[in-house]
Amino acid sequence: MFCATAASTTSTATALPSTSTALPMQTTASSSPSSIVNRCVTDVRRQTLCPITTATLRAEVLWCLDLATKHHSFNSNDGIGELFRNMFPDSDIAKSFALGKDKSAYMIKFGIAPYFKKQLVEAINKAGPFVHV
Repeated sequence: MFCATAASTTSTATALPSTSTALPMQTTASSSPSSIVNRCVTDVRRQTLCPITTATLRAEVLWCLDLATKHHSFNSNDGIGELFRNMFPDSDIAKSFALGKDKSAYMIKFGIAPYFKKQLVEAINKAGPFVHV
């Protein structure tokens, strides 16, 4: 559905889970951005049906996080994979990077957003009976 045409065979994704889409994770107050991205990649990876390298998926998740935090339009992603292939012709990640408006919206809505919502709910539940908002 949203698979890259040049998918790598170094690692494959698992089938879409039928119930929970997130892995059990421990939250820490000092989570580094790298560990957050790695956990998001793990969550998104469980939802994909096509073979994709972890490095490519990590790059796509990072791009989606940047897209969301800077409030860019999903339409600004159209043709971004081709741009990266032209900019970085020797990069295997750029060759398999396939992220357009539909895939970026899907990854943010069904991969990254549920992860952060789960993290928020866990943090609130751990805060105790009184949460000052």
